[in-house]
Amino acid sequence: MHKLLFLILPYIVLCWSCTPSQEAVHTLQEADSLFAEGELYTDTVKLKKVITSCNRFNTKEELARAYYYLGRNYSGQGMDEQAVDCYIAADHLRPNNILRSKVLSNMAYICAQQNKDSVAISYLNKAANYAFQANDTNRYANILLFISYEYLQLSQYAESDSIWKFASSLTENKHISNEYRACYHNKLLNSDSAIYFLNQIENRNDHIKYQYAIAYYNKEDWDSAYFFAKEVISHSSIIGYVGSSYTLLQNIAYKQNNSKLAEEYSNIIDSLRVVELKNNENRTKAIVKLEKHNLSVQKQRWFIYTNTIITFCVLSIIGILIFLIYKRQIKYQHSLNTISNNVKTDKIDNINKVISFLQETDIKKSLHWNDYYKSVQDIDKYFYSLSNILKIIYPKINIQEIRLCALVLLNYKSEYCARMLSISTDSYKQRKSRLAKKIGTDSSHLRDFLIKALCQNDDFTK
Repeated sequence: MHKLLFLILPYIVLCWSCTPSQEAVHTLQEADSLFAEGELYTDTVKLKKVITSCNRFNTKEELARAYYYLGRNYSGQGMDEQAVDCYIAADHLRPNNILRSKVLSNMAYICAQQNKDSVAISYLNKAANYAFQANDTNRYANILLFISYEYLQLSQYAESDSIWKFASSLTENKHISNEYRACYHNKLLNSDSAIYFLNQIENRNDHIKYQYAIAYYNKEDWDSAYFFAKEVISHSSIIGYVGSSYTLLQNIAYKQNNSKLAEEYSNIIDSLRVVELKNNENRTKAIVKLEKHNLSVQKQRWFIYTNTIITFCVLSIIGILIFLIYKRQIKYQHSLNTISNNVKTDKIDNINKVISFLQETDIKKSLHWNDYYKSVQDIDKYFYSLSNILKIIYPKINIQEIRLCALVLLNYKSEYCARMLSISTDSYKQRKSRLAKKIGTDSSHLRDFLIKALCQNDDFTK
């Protein structure tokens, strides 16, 4: 029992050490639930503990989620620089596409707050791409609506309008679609159209109320504009909305020739600007970090792209060199084969010349091998070593078979060869058949076989 426990204990310890604590898992689940309801998880201490725990156990997905929620928490407190640090940390971990889309969208939001709309659009395009890859149509549409709004801020109305129409056809959340459309009409000073779309929205957040205030201001309905501006000031914790609402009230006071009230609003705006400047200082640092991060990502992509191109070029050059070497080798082999064939042809031609020369002589008058052999020695020097060479090529053949080879090479008729050997024609054919079988061919191809064998022997062809 003790031995079994000793064996199991390391496994249990290993499993325990490879997973985050239950508290960390519970914190992340709680943060997920609040996010789904549109709220933030505000316990910064617990989120930091989760990050410590996930760092210890090297669980990247959970760590990225913890960084994201902590970043949202900082962003909600106006601590954009700290929020950006968290978003960059989450992005470096390369989490799943949905979480990466959320991280990039929040980076874009910080850029938009500082009127860095072009930078915001670049982040939003990446976020939209990740949402599309994750098949999250609703998030994809919402990001497109955000992009539409950013183009609106850049006064690129046609681009904004086309993106809004496409995004609206995808999303089921008409709340956001109507909100951005109201912003579009406010930008174009179409107050009635803006109010129409705002009236379609049930949940009126600070941004909606501020858009109402702008629409009524543009319509010169000062009372309604004043009402909604005051609503924003009373309920909003975002200094940007509060400051903009006070600026609107100041303008209304000027329109109503109430200089005293306008001066009061001016003092309030100045005091808010002091706070806003501090926030802007923090946001400026955040933007600098984002721009550095963006530049780093671009450099990394350029490095990967350059390496890919270089690798492709090197492999292409290697491939071309291999092809050229192979082609050269084929050409060289072809040349060797041609030369070899020419040499063989020359050898065969030489042998055929010798045989033709012998055939043209008056050897046929010799009716016996001994007389014939003597005539051969006298007639042509090329056959002086035939007996020795055939013995080298075919060690097992005897002198009678060598004589038969000579007659076969001369290509005389069987009757004449039989007379020269003093045997019958049938006996000659039988001997020829046995000889062919002995050297590895048949009697019908014996002459060609012997010529090829002689061609391969340098001593004979010299």
